[in-house]
Amino acid sequence: MAKVWTWGLALGLAAAATAPLFAACGEVSTAADTPGVEKEEQSFKPGEVVVWFDDGVSAEEIKAAVAAVGANVKETSSVTPTRVVVTVPTGEEDAYVATFRDLKDVKAADKNYILKTMTGGVRGPN
Repeated sequence: MAKVWTWGLALGLAAAATAPLFAACGEVSTAADTPGVEKEEQSFKPGEVVVWFDDGVSAEEIKAAVAAVGANVKETSSVTPTRVVVTVPTGEEDAYVATFRDLKDVKAADKNYILKTMTGGVRGPN
């Protein structure tokens, strides 16, 4: 059995190790860019979007930005407080991803993809 991680959890765990790399390249890769995996083959949590805001954006500003587009904060990363999982209407994830990506204080936004590893075991959702 493969381990299952959601994209949001993977981003949170990788944040500390990759922050200098993100700063150097100025761009954050999304799960849709995962090499060797077709986008159509990837699973995601319906009704959830992961949004990663710029460093320095406060929790209050994040909640206000999320509410302004009609979504709700479900979870805030304890490792990277500017990364949140938000709930959106099921089936409208792509539209909300596009909306969040257009906000000025957002580094990255994508569906809450489930990533599978080959080391065995299963990891539940965020």
